Amino acid sequence: MTKAKTGAQAAYVTVFITQEMEKKASQVAEVIKFSLLRNTHEAIAASLTGLCLKDLQNKLAGILVNDSPNKS
Repeated sequence: MTKAKTGAQAAYVTVFITQEMEKKASQVAEVIKFSLLRNTHEAIAASLTGLCLKDLQNKLAGILVNDSPNKS
């Protein structure tokens, strides 16, 4: 992979992460609000992990696989 392609991919992934986290911001706020009402910090951590990180991890994996250097 060339430096230019690697740089472009890094820029795309950065923008993608930013956009995805903006989309999730209201959902994250609701999870925290709901969890704080129940005073369960474990619920916050579990919900946020399930809501954001796993989804983001799967989407990023898809981006990286679809843009692999072996693809013509």
